[in-house]
Amino acid sequence: MRNLRVCARLLQVLIFFMSIPLPAPITQLINNDPYPMYSAVFQNDYLTRNIRYYYIDGLDSYCQERFQFSLSPFTQAANSGNDLYKRRTGLGNLTGRWNIPALFYPEQFGTMGQRYFIQDELFAALDAATPSQVPVSVDLTTTCSAIINPGYSDVRKEFGFFDVEAKYRKYGIRFQFDFLLYDPIGLRVQTGFANIKEIPYFLDLTCSATGLACYAGCTSPDTTCCQPTVMTPGAQNPCITNTACIDVFGCYCKQIMIDKVMKQREIIANTLNLNIDRWQSQGFEDTRVSLFFRKPFAINADRDDWHFFLCTPYVTLDASFPTGKNVNPRNVFEVPLGNRGHYGLGSTWGTTFDFVKTVEIGFEFNVTKFFKKTHACVPAPTYYTQAGMFPQTMTVCVDPGLTWNAVFSLNAYHFLSRISAYVQYVLTGHNEDCFNIICATTEKNNISIKRLIENSKWESNMFNVGLTYDISPNLALGFFWQAPSTRRNAYRSTTLMLSIIGTF
Repeated sequence: MRNLRVCARLLQVLIFFMSIPLPAPITQLINNDPYPMYSAVFQNDYLTRNIRYYYIDGLDSYCQERFQFSLSPFTQAANSGNDLYKRRTGLGNLTGRWNIPALFYPEQFGTMGQRYFIQDELFAALDAATPSQVPVSVDLTTTCSAIINPGYSDVRKEFGFFDVEAKYRKYGIRFQFDFLLYDPIGLRVQTGFANIKEIPYFLDLTCSATGLACYAGCTSPDTTCCQPTVMTPGAQNPCITNTACIDVFGCYCKQIMIDKVMKQREIIANTLNLNIDRWQSQGFEDTRVSLFFRKPFAINADRDDWHFFLCTPYVTLDASFPTGKNVNPRNVFEVPLGNRGHYGLGSTWGTTFDFVKTVEIGFEFNVTKFFKKTHACVPAPTYYTQAGMFPQTMTVCVDPGLTWNAVFSLNAYHFLSRISAYVQYVLTGHNEDCFNIICATTEKNNISIKRLIENSKWESNMFNVGLTYDISPNLALGFFWQAPSTRRNAYRSTTLMLSIIGTF
């Protein structure tokens, strides 16, 4: 009967936890580091080590630890990611290869007919950078006009497209402090300082458009640099459609596109007031403050015919404060150190089942909400097919979608002398944002809201592996490794961390 009363009490506690919308551990708003760790120690411990000893070893009393700190230098790296369709790609292509001709497409609701001022500025800049008898503006509006016609965009994403690879690196030090205020209630504070950089590499795919070989370049418009298409009976036409076949533009148009447009990407970026160079910065990450409640229950403590285990349900009240440096949206490769200036709150519940002297199993789920914030000078797409660089800018109020995570944990406490280890599988995701355009450098109707919404959604799943070694009753050393699993519109980041952990 006593065991039934304990189980009934446990069920009541779990129902209570599940029935209230309590904020919890914050999942990041950013797709390069969506689930940051601040210590190699098992995150669901919450100052319960001595309580475990009390139950496991059958002690008459125990001294409850009141404070724990972790100092953790870390490094994080990624050389690739997964795009909107979960395909492995370069970091610059997460939302698609860079479509340069799309920057010249006419805007549907423009006030200047089929031409608009950004197109004129781009033409003027390119003409000044590549002076010739025939200006590039004339070529792109007459002889090679199909290049800047949206109906003739290369569906293979080669002609006029950049494949953008990038190297992402982040390193710094993180801090975690746990305080037990009044058992079973405590406070956790997490923050960090980091250096972050991203180095892009551009590959012009125009030369290999339609899969036909192209020699080093044309010496004159009449010199053939593209292999002719030789059709044999039954052979498949290498062009996707006759109107979309790049070779109908002729070798001359390829030469114009490569030499006078693609090679002038810095000129184009400067005209659009964008910085596409490598970026490096340093500063504080966002600060997270958590109020946690956890309570271990001994199950089957007086039953020799049943296996004894500890059940520890927990909830946390969390807030994320934007102490991280804000990014300049005009810096295309600037990676945020925090959540782009958004405040956040969350909601979660979880529980662990510690089967004494074997393994501990844990489950948790949380939902996080970041609040609205207005951003100025944000690059804005005017066509769904645009990616990388956008021709217009806007002031927009962003209401982030819900960010969530689900975690499954296996923890082995002191499985080998003083060594403890755990492994976790983490699923994280961010739902679509809502955009309220306040003002823009073009008609609001010209901006592709569909592209903005699609670019805002991401998923990032990963494995966490932690290992700690207790070198004294109050001091431990830890190692942590975070490895990527499946992704969508997110970096394939790998994190390594070392920790010094003190418990008092």
